[in-house]
Amino acid sequence: MRRLFSLLLSAVFLFALTGTVRAHPGHPHPEPEVDEFDDEAVLSAATHPFTGVDHVLAMLAAGLLASVADRRLGAGFVGAMGLGFAAGCAPAGWLPALAAAAAGFLLLGGSPSPNAGLWALVAVIGFWLGGAHAARMGGFSSGLGLCLGTAIGVWLGAGAASGLKFLSPLGTRVAGGAVLTTGLLLAGARLFPA
Repeated sequence: MRRLFSLLLSAVFLFALTGTVRAHPGHPHPEPEVDEFDDEAVLSAATHPFTGVDHVLAMLAAGLLASVADRRLGAGFVGAMGLGFAAGCAPAGWLPALAAAAAGFLLLGGSPSPNAGLWALVAVIGFWLGGAHAARMGGFSSGLGLCLGTAIGVWLGAGAASGLKFLSPLGTRVAGGAVLTTGLLLAGARLFPA
């Protein structure tokens, strides 16, 4: 009974975390900066990752993977996001969601080993998400803020994963299932819009 309660509490926590945010195409992006370094652009961009379910999903996936496989994965995710922002290579809207779903699939199996494939997956998710924002949030200040906000989100995701592992050994797997399901739904919604 305690294990079931822990699993339900984990699921409620994850869905409450993402339930109030909107999917990426519909939520606002900070305006591109005008000054060389704009404090307002940094702060606006730092809060941006918490305004869309795709951002929260990617940060949660990276934090969960960092918590169960290798803590350095979180820093790798943020670094790859910064590179994607600098490169400005915007992917198709469904690709980041599908990549996050793949991370959720790995978490369903337990603790994935920190091999080159896992590092590549985390880097791809970060790079694509960073590239998707370059066109809408141009400028150094916005990129810096975006990476700062994302780093905080990844850290919170890793903390949530630690809490889930404490509540139940299956907590991380439940979180992986939630990430997988949400990622597939987002990818499907973007591939086949209503």
